[in-house]
Amino acid sequence: MGTRNITRVVLDGEMKVNQYCQFDGYPTSRGADFLKFVSHLVKDGEVDHIKELLRSSHLVNEDSAAGAKEVKKLDKRINKLIDQFEEIEHKSEYKPFHQRVEDLIENGTFSLKDASLLMAATRDPGHQILPFMLKYQIGGMTFFTDDYTNDIGVEGDWQIEGVYLLDFDKEEAEVWFHGSGYAFTFETLGAISDEIISGEMDDFESKVNEGVRFDDIEKKLGTIMGLITDSGEGDPDEDDLEEDDLDEDPELSM
Repeated sequence: MGTRNITRVVLDGEMKVNQYCQFDGYPTSRGADFLKFVSHLVKDGEVDHIKELLRSSHLVNEDSAAGAKEVKKLDKRINKLIDQFEEIEHKSEYKPFHQRVEDLIENGTFSLKDASLLMAATRDPGHQILPFMLKYQIGGMTFFTDDYTNDIGVEGDWQIEGVYLLDFDKEEAEVWFHGSGYAFTFETLGAISDEIISGEMDDFESKVNEGVRFDDIEKKLGTIMGLITDSGEGDPDEDDLEEDDLDEDPELSM
């Protein structure tokens, strides 16, 4: 169902991921899965590992001058990947987006570089891009954002109903839905079961839908533009783009 949401990751004072997703943004769906992922990160001792993968990745603001230039270099390749994926999709049984992409990696249809770019550039994966990164040990990923999603506070707006924030600096995971937020420390998530998480999200979503406000979280990100780095100024210069650059692969470290 089209319940729009954003998955965000903060690390070393920077926004490393600001991933828009079109579907399943309810706390009982994507929120619970997001918290369970963080819970297992803590329990499995993988927090430092994924932090290192994220440190080598970067977030491109498509509406900035520098970002527009980078996106233009990748645009032809992204469109080709989407067309290829859609052609294959018509011939395959339905599975969640990330599982279909993983199948294409396993059968050799997509390289890891291409699959990573497709995952980051589309609206389907949402928070699943994080377990994908960890499963395939992908550093150096390129993530995408824009001014609209940057300006959305954690409370969301009339279009963005859920925001899921993984803050490594504060060692917290936050679930926001229709303006109410629920925070879990890493310590708490490392000590509770998946069943407890599901139960907490059931209760949280029910109360929010009944009009109960969760006011225990005083801190709010508000606008996150200060965490997005734009090193360019002005409009991208067409002359700076070499024709050969349009087909270049971004560097990924595996």
